[in-house]
Amino acid sequence: MKQKSVIVIAILVLWALISHGQSITGMWKKYSKKTGDAVSLIDLYLEDGKLYGKISDMLAPKKDNSETCKSCPESGKFSNKGKTFRGLHIIKGLQKEDEGIWEGENGILDPLSGRIYDCKMWIDEDNPNLLKVRGYIGFIFKTITLYRAQDISQN
Repeated sequence: MKQKSVIVIAILVLWALISHGQSITGMWKKYSKKTGDAVSLIDLYLEDGKLYGKISDMLAPKKDNSETCKSCPESGKFSNKGKTFRGLHIIKGLQKEDEGIWEGENGILDPLSGRIYDCKMWIDEDNPNLLKVRGYIGFIFKTITLYRAQDISQN
């Protein structure tokens, strides 16, 4: 009986660790394709069952956390013009559609251009520490990869 209890507890702990590693919420790092440097830290969180994200910190050497978003829209869902990049909401209201896929119309803001795109996000099937983020208009899209922040610090 004691051995069965230990096995059940071990399975529950393992399941909790695996399911936590698969969570889309938490801190994610974005890297520059040009330089390979980490440029920002993005905090993804759930609110009322929807996914939101904001820039938690600007990491690029040339960026200053007091720098403001000059290209952001002045009104609407992402009315961020003149707000600092730190704390800037760039993902709003994504809903879980299929298993592990979050999607939203006009769900993501590119703060450098001020453009708003439909968005789809999913954790990479082969590596739960990689998050695929796709911004798109119609059939034209761009997909970037974010890296789970706590696993990056080891590099």
